[in-house]
Amino acid sequence: MSTIRWIHFSDLHLNKSDVETKLLRSQLKTYLKERNIKCDYAFCSGDLRNAPDKVFPEDSVQQLKEICDVVDVPLKNFFIVPGNHDIDR
Repeated sequence: MSTIRWIHFSDLHLNKSDVETKLLRSQLKTYLKERNIKCDYAFCSGDLRNAPDKVFPEDSVQQLKEICDVVDVPLKNFFIVPGNHDIDR
């Protein structure tokens, strides 16, 4: 029986630029890299942005690709479910 390895993350709020949020995103990639974590699938369960700011930063796709690259997940195996901060109500 083969093993399926996956990673789940959420609440990246890519449009927030405060120090803690930037550090969290940077440390996530560092943490995964240092531990040589490799996955078959990646799931993001929303809140890629902070809704009141009403913007996705230009480098959003790049930031998500970098997380997938660190864990060797091809983009075809990356799934996003929008969260309450990802939509305009």
